[in-house]
Amino acid sequence: MILFLFCLVGSLNAQFKYNKSGYIEFKKDQKIFENPFLGGFNSPQFQMMDLNGDGKEDLIVFDRGDYKIATFLKISGDYFKYSPEYEHFFPDVKYLLKLADLNSDGKLDLFTCQETGELIIYLNQTTFAGKLKFKNLGPQYFRNQFDTSFYILYNPLSFANMKTDLPEIKDLDNDGDIDLLVYDAQYLTYTMYKDVRAEKGWSKDTFEFQNMDYCFGYFWEGFDNKIRLNMCFLQSGGGNFIPKLRPRHVGGASCWFNDDDRDGDYEMYLANIGSKKISKLTNGKADFKNEYDTMIQVDTMFPQKSTSFNGFVFPAGYMIHVDSDTLKDLILAPNGISDVKETEQIWYYKNKGTPKNPDYELIKKDFIVEKTIDFGAKSAPAFLDVDNDGDLDMLVASNGDYEITYGLKDVVALYTNVGTNKNPKYSFTTSNYLPSDSSYQSIIPCTGDIDNDGDMDVLLGTSKGKIVWYENIAGINKPVNLKFKSDNLLNYQNNYSETNFAPEIFDYNKDGINDLIVGMYNGRLAYFEGQTKVGTPTFVWKTSNAWGAKANLWRDDVNPIGFESYGYAVPRIADLNNDGIKELVVGTFFGKMRLYHINNHSMSDSLIADESMIYQNFGIDTFVPKIGFRLTPAIVDLDGDSIPEMMFGMMRGGLEFAKSDFSKVKIGVKPINTETFKVNIYPNPANSSFTIDLPINSNYWNVNVFTNAGSLVYKSSINIGEKALSVKCDWDNGMYLVQIQNEFGQMVTKKLLVHQ
Repeated sequence: MILFLFCLVGSLNAQFKYNKSGYIEFKKDQKIFENPFLGGFNSPQFQMMDLNGDGKEDLIVFDRGDYKIATFLKISGDYFKYSPEYEHFFPDVKYLLKLADLNSDGKLDLFTCQETGELIIYLNQTTFAGKLKFKNLGPQYFRNQFDTSFYILYNPLSFANMKTDLPEIKDLDNDGDIDLLVYDAQYLTYTMYKDVRAEKGWSKDTFEFQNMDYCFGYFWEGFDNKIRLNMCFLQSGGGNFIPKLRPRHVGGASCWFNDDDRDGDYEMYLANIGSKKISKLTNGKADFKNEYDTMIQVDTMFPQKSTSFNGFVFPAGYMIHVDSDTLKDLILAPNGISDVKETEQIWYYKNKGTPKNPDYELIKKDFIVEKTIDFGAKSAPAFLDVDNDGDLDMLVASNGDYEITYGLKDVVALYTNVGTNKNPKYSFTTSNYLPSDSSYQSIIPCTGDIDNDGDMDVLLGTSKGKIVWYENIAGINKPVNLKFKSDNLLNYQNNYSETNFAPEIFDYNKDGINDLIVGMYNGRLAYFEGQTKVGTPTFVWKTSNAWGAKANLWRDDVNPIGFESYGYAVPRIADLNNDGIKELVVGTFFGKMRLYHINNHSMSDSLIADESMIYQNFGIDTFVPKIGFRLTPAIVDLDGDSIPEMMFGMMRGGLEFAKSDFSKVKIGVKPINTETFKVNIYPNPANSSFTIDLPINSNYWNVNVFTNAGSLVYKSSINIGEKALSVKCDWDNGMYLVQIQNEFGQMVTKKLLVHQ
């Protein structure tokens, strides 16, 4: 007899399908933000290229702090419209994003680097406007200056200090091919790697970089950041400068270039880590008919005449066409990866001069970031009906701006919902909603009734691995009145790597007493069982590895392969599809969400994460968005449709928003022939654990494991949406029967050999 099971038709994952488009009004100081959910900016880099084929140069903003790419279409003047539909065309890049035409085909190619600093080039192979396509050419090498008999002629083209430096990539000698200029922290000079295509007469698709100049510009920087012209630190014993090199026939610094006087050579701009100063070096190559670039003058009164820059530490500059005239304007932004100025840190200087005499005038200090909410860094949202008007107000913890707070005392801002529970509108109320004499860092807030008295309290997780409790003393159905009660609610002795607590309030064991699930730096979840019915809450630790959940990134590019040691797990419990069953969502440091179907599972079960829950849709394109590092979600119903939305905080200090597409999903049923229904159990034989893998994840299954004699040794379940279950098997050696059965009584049984 052929048995049939019933399967939900349509993409099951569509039950958890979220669209990263959507708008909620946010207002501060009478200003309504155009794009409140850009996610903020910390250390942005700016490049321009035509994204949609309309002939205008559009804007690409890459934040080197968390590798986020944001794309903006040029509309008119200096107005750029955020257009995220182009972001997914760009490859994954780290630390650096530069655009330059490597092969002279009129298309801008992409230069970036690997974790270890090696230069990576992506060739632009776009054929259709608006559909960018890049080909990875892999790590690049340069031809060294040894004789051909030397056993190594090519070395990796590596930017050793890529986490702090900003090199220049452009045609510096105007010969039609691309050159690279990289700071050498050992000799305090700049090394030029030249593409010798033009000198060799090669075709445009052939290129080779050679180390051509160990002391570009014939100057060096002292440890005091002063420029020494007409000399180089790298000299022979006799004091003569090592000669410049020619093509062969077989720490921290930022730099940028612009031909200010249009004489054919490029002026150079320098800034150094730990300093706010910018130095402009005038190039005398054309003036004195020199064979090589030679810097002849240093100007520290830049960018405005008679005024030196003093806005923030370690600036980097970008000469781009912000407005629609023919002159390049100047953007200055922090160049460091972290611990930088994080608000009002993108300075736009309009060039009001002439082609041969630029004159930069400061227009604004919040270019692009003016469009969005930006709290500084490490933003973390939570929701609470503060004024008891029936809708949810928003709390956002952040570091406030490192240059102001030095990361020593986080703040919690309040945005009040002045709209409704179906059409929220948020207005800034205060940047210091939870004042305290203590200095809490890396705050992760959550709200809930932790003392079981019927009103909502506030908890803060801190970098030290503590839970801070603010009790709501107002009572039920009254505006919230918070009182500080404890900075160590759990009284728990942390183990190594159990820091950066992120609490979530949830009655897991359904005993009417709220428990705590706590995410940690090590990527795990700890579970603390609530013990007090009403009053000052007390907890008992149960596990530091709940459900086997992990927020860590899997690395197969290292040896040995495995999970990263950190994850910064942020747990949130919510019924994502309004089916009465709550799911566990875990925010991670590496920028993706993990979904676990914990219903009917023991804390000791090792669950397999579902990472396909959040998608971004633009027309026919569907893809997982690149949101940014250190995702901190808040999951609540903001529009009254019973399906929760998601608000994300992140490393860059802003917010992003995702709305569920659940209402658009059509659900039906179709039969499945159990004779072709395969269940995979591996490894078999098993040693310490095994995995049950299902080809169809649209049914609920009970899982039982019996000995050959019929004794039950394990009981669990595989929920709708789960593709697999990992099981620990610390049992005696022998044969076991693994039985999975659905709610209709249909059963599949597999044999398992356990051999310790």
